Amino acid sequence: MKGKIIRDIKNQKKRERPKEDFRKMYNELEQISFLDRYDDTLNVYKFVALPKNIHAYNLSNSALAVYPVLCSKADFVEDKSFQISQENIAFMAGINKNTACKGLEELEAAELLSKEMIIEGARHFYMYNVQFFRKPILEENKGNIIYFYTCIIDNGIWAKLNPRAKALYLAMRITAKQNLDEYNYYEDNEYYETMEYDEYIRNRKWDMCIEPLTVLCNLFGISSDHINMVIKELEKYKLIERMETCTKVYLKPSQLLKHL
Repeated sequence: MKGKIIRDIKNQKKRERPKEDFRKMYNELEQISFLDRYDDTLNVYKFVALPKNIHAYNLSNSALAVYPVLCSKADFVEDKSFQISQENIAFMAGINKNTACKGLEELEAAELLSKEMIIEGARHFYMYNVQFFRKPILEENKGNIIYFYTCIIDNGIWAKLNPRAKALYLAMRITAKQNLDEYNYYEDNEYYETMEYDEYIRNRKWDMCIEPLTVLCNLFGISSDHINMVIKELEKYKLIERMETCTKVYLKPSQLLKHL
């Protein structure tokens, strides 16, 4: 599994880019801003495909905060490098720059990330290459993927969550199941009663998590201290909803679904 998403950097030929392109890219760097949920430019359909076994890399909460941000800025089709400042990475991940840098170092050590420094006189910046499941290999890796919708990052919710809440959300997404009958029961909608399973998978709003909190916390080594506060935070930002027999884990914040 790991070998499928990691390319051998040492054997990869470096792509050449004219200096004027780097200069133009560098000069156009701007502070990223979050998009309001009513903003027409907020893409609620875009997603990246994260490896479902991300917990096997033993990443810290800082690295888990940074990883989806990098994936959201990468090309979904081609495995190529991109530029983003460390300040913007930290901003979108909701952590400080030093913590973000530590997360980047962890991702490099796990071979999920590589970077190349570009130097132009007194100026320098990094080109990053991050590993995840890109579009050409999605079909052959069904079942090994978390479809992470980037609107969670672009509208600022990801940055607002504390690191434990981010990790717990990923843990819930990893362990959550799909069940059309249960979905019909909770949605109480005739539209889903006549829906085929494949169509339900494509159009569902949430998955069903029934795992105990102890199992979810152990998945990423999350401290269980005051874990109910973390749960309430995920509820506040409409990423989960506790029901009688399960927890709804939303693929997109539920308040965004109302405006589709």
